[in-house]
Amino acid sequence: MTKVTLNNIKEGLVLFGAQMISFAIISINYRAVAQANYIWSILTDIIVAALSFFVIRRIAKSNCNSIAQWLGFTIGSATGTAIGIFLSKLILGS
Repeated sequence: MTKVTLNNIKEGLVLFGAQMISFAIISINYRAVAQANYIWSILTDIIVAALSFFVIRRIAKSNCNSIAQWLGFTIGSATGTAIGIFLSKLILGS
């Protein structure tokens, strides 16, 4: 693999991780808001805002424009939602 390809894959994995965490936190946030749980709602809002800022800056400063980034970003979102639903049930109850 070339250096460019490895860099694209690395960027895709970073975006996957960031989106996975972000969407997991967003899923927890939905349940916290629905349950009027102020502490979890505020905590997850802060985390989502920080992660969103990180992702936007990462994409804006990236020299890569690849399918690996798009796949990482997209698949990370779907994976994060599933993880978030599971975790929200553990943290906030059924």
